[in-house]
Amino acid sequence: MPQDRHGEFVLPGSQVYPEGITEGAGNSFYVGSIDAGTIYRGDLDHAVAEVWLPGGLDQRTSVGGLHWDGDGQLVACGLATGHVFVYDTGTGALIARRTVQADEPFLNDVFVVDSTAYLTDSSRPVVWALPLGPDSVGEPAVFCDLSRHGLGGPSYLNGIVATADRSALLVSDQAQEALWRVDLETAAASPVELGDSQLCADGLALLEPGLLIGVSNRGESRDDAAFVVSTVRSDDGWATARVTREHSDPRWTVPTTLAVVDGRVLVVEAQLWSRPEPRLPFRVLDVGSVADVVAG
Repeated sequence: MPQDRHGEFVLPGSQVYPEGITEGAGNSFYVGSIDAGTIYRGDLDHAVAEVWLPGGLDQRTSVGGLHWDGDGQLVACGLATGHVFVYDTGTGALIARRTVQADEPFLNDVFVVDSTAYLTDSSRPVVWALPLGPDSVGEPAVFCDLSRHGLGGPSYLNGIVATADRSALLVSDQAQEALWRVDLETAAASPVELGDSQLCADGLALLEPGLLIGVSNRGESRDDAAFVVSTVRSDDGWATARVTREHSDPRWTVPTTLAVVDGRVLVVEAQLWSRPEPRLPFRVLDVGSVADVVAG
């Protein structure tokens, strides 16, 4: 039976520290481990996820963001390793491993549009593009450098999604508490005007053309940090937007990313601040239906 509302899905292991999540085929999902590089596969019908790809294979020692392209390929970010991995979800076979050419990269999150994977780099204000051909995978190259479009000061690019019409990317900068719109045809970028709204988002998910949710954090330090799932709405193609609701639960332990699987909002409980003694088991939380989270 599917998990009930506010259920949980266990990720086996004592040092998982999961971070990224993406939906898969049917009611399945994939989760990556920062500390081990393990990739788990779960589904809504089972309370315990399986180890789909053990950590360490293919030089995969750390995994952040993931994205299933809807057509049999899973793209995984290798964080500080600078690697990006492409896997066949039918067989688990490695299709390609590529490495960005940059000093101290931190490939954090990824979203696939048509035949290109776009990756955020948290160590520099850059979105990388990785061509995904039917017979081969190209080399990653800089698609957009936000510093050339007005971004000043430190940046920490993180969550990334495409708009519903696939004309642009929406990219979160946690350091600046900003959301950027990057045109996919021209690579021109501009900040989304948020007005008085506060958005310090990690993982993002687009629900409708003008409706976005993301895992956000509040506070100046770990001692006063609070975490919410923010609902963000735009009625002008993401030139402007506003946060209209924040969904929270005091039981959450450093949630990072989210995915919508068969109408349920799943949030990864990363426990990034619990080293070396995490609260076991590591979990992915079902925090409710889309309607629960967005409308309350």
